[in-house]
Amino acid sequence: MTITTMPIRGGIASIRWGALLFSVPYSALWAMALIDDGRDASAILLIIAHAAGLLWGLAWSDKVDVSRGLLPRAGALQPSSLLGADPGGAAMSILGFMALVPTLVLLVIDWRAGAAMLVMLIGLGLYATARRRRKLALAEILLPLIILIAPALILGEGPRSTLVALPDDAPQPPLPEGALMADLFGAPILAATSLGAVILGLIILLAMLRDRLRDRADGLRTTVSRMGENGGAALAALWLVVPVLLASMGAGWGWWSWIVPALVGVVGAWSAGAMARTDWRAAALRWAVGHAPIAAALALTTV
Repeated sequence: MTITTMPIRGGIASIRWGALLFSVPYSALWAMALIDDGRDASAILLIIAHAAGLLWGLAWSDKVDVSRGLLPRAGALQPSSLLGADPGGAAMSILGFMALVPTLVLLVIDWRAGAAMLVMLIGLGLYATARRRRKLALAEILLPLIILIAPALILGEGPRSTLVALPDDAPQPPLPEGALMADLFGAPILAATSLGAVILGLIILLAMLRDRLRDRADGLRTTVSRMGENGGAALAALWLVVPVLLASMGAGWGWWSWIVPALVGVVGAWSAGAMARTDWRAAALRWAVGHAPIAAALALTTV
């Protein structure tokens, strides 16, 4: 007797849980700056809002793609069927609630943190509902900008509500009542966030190289569809150098441990081997897997 299995509907299983690696380590860095500034409640809400908001935005994007008859793109993993890629309404509703409520609370108690999350949610919403043909155009730049760079800039450039610690023998400047001093966080945390954004952009570019034939068949416009496989491969090779340089410079300036550039170098070499064979699927997967220890090292060692 032959037993056949029916495809399982995506639902919660189709949520891109791996994307949390591009949320929690970096929002934790931002949250630590908030805690150091005495804004503990904002720190907790920020981590929840960013993680849930990212998952919700990607799930919405996937649902829109499925409704258009397209398999979701721009991920290290490839869904096998439209049915299995549909995140379902219940999962999206829960994630949307978990993202929107903390964001609204943040807008009341810490408007800049709330604004950072709101900008990300709006950006992901615009990306999810973009026109079918142009949705993936420059996605390797726009998604890292929406998910990491824009929130970090909005939050990090905001002022602290407490004095910055100075050496004991340094004169303490007078602080007028209600005055604020210094940015919430500076170059090290912004650089760590930028490193994560560069790696995310590289994974998306490698995924576009992997999906180039499918994108062409579906009439989708991407960087690789415009440049061709050889042009996209050359861009990926150049892009590969950027995280190595950034990780090394950050360690040299004392912003994080030397374990970070060591990990980036190992993962880069691992991925380069797949790129040399034009195995774009393996290259994207290797960066996605290798990013996990890199993100953990950044979260634990960035000053």
